[in-house]
Amino acid sequence: MVWFLGFGIAGLAVLALSLVFDGVLESVGVGVDGFLSLPVIAGFVSALGFTGAIATGAAGAGAVTATLAGAVAGALVGWLTWRFSRALLRDDAPAPRGEDLTGTSGTVVTAIPA
Repeated sequence: MVWFLGFGIAGLAVLALSLVFDGVLESVGVGVDGFLSLPVIAGFVSALGFTGAIATGAAGAGAVTATLAGAVAGALVGWLTWRFSRALLRDDAPAPRGEDLTGTSGTVVTAIPA
């Protein structure tokens, strides 16, 4: 059960680091987008660990059964994370350009030195 809890906590730590340092790995060419992105892998590992710990602790399952249950739960969480990130990143609107902002009123929030 300790190994499963370790996987769950490690997955949460990797997920937190991927949220804090978003884009750092991509800027150096190491990051992978899509189904093998870092949040998807972190979600899979976390779900595998915590589900395995629940299966061994509460249900009294063996290591193989707990690993299989964790793998199924991890695959489901990884797929949901991938779908959710795709939905968040899918933006059909183009980025605003300078011509789009010409003639609109706004408020200056930064002091402009004279």
